[in-house]
Amino acid sequence: MAPELLSIAAGPEWLTRAADHLRTGRVVALPTETVYGLACCAFRQEGVERLFELKSRSEMKPLPVQVDSLRTALAAGFTFSPAVLRLARTFWPGPVTLVLERPASIPSWYAPESEAVALRIPDHAAALALLAEMGDPLAVTSANRSGEPPLTEAAAIAEAFRGEEDLLILDDGPSPRGLASTVMDVTGPGEPRLVREGPVSLETLLAVWRGSGA
Repeated sequence: MAPELLSIAAGPEWLTRAADHLRTGRVVALPTETVYGLACCAFRQEGVERLFELKSRSEMKPLPVQVDSLRTALAAGFTFSPAVLRLARTFWPGPVTLVLERPASIPSWYAPESEAVALRIPDHAAALALLAEMGDPLAVTSANRSGEPPLTEAAAIAEAFRGEEDLLILDDGPSPRGLASTVMDVTGPGEPRLVREGPVSLETLLAVWRGSGA
């Protein structure tokens, strides 16, 4: 049996349904402007474990986190140097993920081998609405099995995860960009390091980090 598809266009009840799903430790596939993501509450261990299981992802690979605003990120304990804050204010919401020092608020069981957590604010109305409704950070990773291409349509996710009846898929049409975010590690003492290429170039990011870009 396929997972449930819930159309965002059908009415506002999707938000309550999705939030309830997350609060009970389950996983939601949500749209973003890059690709669809698999999401769970970052502070619910059963949800995080289920996301790893669905994804077939190694638990040695920390899950990225998404929030609805810089204010929420600061409230969760993430810290930003002046240069990194320039990056955040320039590219968030948007397709840039920053790898930051792990805040104390992240539970000890969440990626216990890592001292860093990747963070992003998506530029997608539905994703931001769900993040705001939850209040706390969500663990979000691309909606695909590990090793397979990221998926950009709800129907493709339903097919890829056929049989996973506890997965709720929010359908908001094709992802606008269809390309996963640029990932930059800003935890080191020197210049940031590009982890994954994406819609925003390394040159553009470094120009802002150095204070010479828009």
